[in-house]
Amino acid sequence: MIWITDEHSQCTYLSQQWYEFTGRSAEQDLGVGWLENIHPDDLAETAKVYAYAVSNRGPLRVDYRLRKKSGEYRWAIDLGYPRFSSEGRFVGYIGTVTDVHDRLLVERELTQTQVRFAKSAEATDLGVWYCDLPFDELMWNKEVKNHFFLPPDARVNIELFYDHIHVADREMTRSAIQFSIDNHTPYDIIFRTVNPKRSTEVKYIRAVGWTDYDRLGMPIRFDGITLDVTREKIVQEELKEAKRQADNANEAKSAFLANMSHEIRTPLGAILGFSDLLRDKNLSAEDREQFLDTISRNGKAVTRLIDDILDLAKVESGKLEVENVEFAFVDLIQEVIDLFYDQTQNKGIFLELILKDLVPSRICSDPTRLRQILINLIGNAVKFTDKGGVKVVISSEYKANNRIAISLTVIDTGVGIPQEHRDRLFQPFMQADNTTTRKYGGTGLGLVLSSRLASALGGSIALEKFSSTK
Repeated sequence: MIWITDEHSQCTYLSQQWYEFTGRSAEQDLGVGWLENIHPDDLAETAKVYAYAVSNRGPLRVDYRLRKKSGEYRWAIDLGYPRFSSEGRFVGYIGTVTDVHDRLLVERELTQTQVRFAKSAEATDLGVWYCDLPFDELMWNKEVKNHFFLPPDARVNIELFYDHIHVADREMTRSAIQFSIDNHTPYDIIFRTVNPKRSTEVKYIRAVGWTDYDRLGMPIRFDGITLDVTREKIVQEELKEAKRQADNANEAKSAFLANMSHEIRTPLGAILGFSDLLRDKNLSAEDREQFLDTISRNGKAVTRLIDDILDLAKVESGKLEVENVEFAFVDLIQEVIDLFYDQTQNKGIFLELILKDLVPSRICSDPTRLRQILINLIGNAVKFTDKGGVKVVISSEYKANNRIAISLTVIDTGVGIPQEHRDRLFQPFMQADNTTTRKYGGTGLGLVLSSRLASALGGSIALEKFSSTK
């Protein structure tokens, strides 16, 4: 069960597993309502642990009894970690609550009888070990050996224990155990174990142990348990990564909205400005015609922008409708290329159509959506190319059942895409680089919309080459 709080210790998120466990709703448990699920006898200690952790901006761990929807209280472990913004500002906590009721009962039973403890441990993947100093006896059950990448028949000793712990965790582990012995307190630590045959394979092991002493205060016996918590650690890392991606997405959306405002305001400003100029009765016919052309051109730009946004929304919601009609395929491509004639002439670059053998002149598909894709791809290539030019290469391959696979490749000599930015291209609101927006304009919708439209038509879009610089 996962939870998130803000900087004011108000719970802002609880996973679905929490609601299934407690039988309560978000309205009841968000904020501070979740505390109502904790056993009254555990509430004060829980609040104390939380308050101490928040005041020190450190991790927290607290055990308490949590009420299920059946009314039963079950022991749970609550682990929390502080969250900080990219500027280092404390923004709350993220953590997990784990039902350990059954495991705790097993652990308590283990203190009464070692045999029952070991048998129960085998059934729960719980590692059990002890070291009897007077008899110089050391025992690890097979689960402990598995946690340390050892075969069931391996002979063990205390140095083997440390040898299999990740080198970065050894000193911490030694210090924690020694502190436990010196202060007559249990230890509860997490460290990594390493597979000696494959050093990249590690496990996260939680180890809990305690010491028995004689009447003089000398240690005579060590007991402990180990538990593989690798999956929990992976989930924690996934949560951190998910949060990072969510933060990046929010930043991208903010940048997108700011850019969208610019992309809409610019043509609207031109429309309003030239509309006011048309009120001048002394305008020449030539000026009036030029102003009307400017208004029309900017109006179409706003319309295209709004259409792209609406189309992307339809695609994302699964409501986009596509046609399947016969049309003049090659003629459509040539028409799109002709749209960019003036732009390429003004930039001094070439725009060339290359038809490979066997390209059909007519096909069945959605000409409107295909035109959108072509305009986006060719338009991007022309926009980002200042020297050289753009080639549009069309080839086809005949398949079974009279079907044809058509490949359309747009090749340009433009600025290129750095390899580290390739994954961003087909994500909503993204451009390869924020400086791209400032220099060339655009909303970052073109490629993601084209990719979605291609999928809707039964195809796909991919970037096969990228810039080798930067």
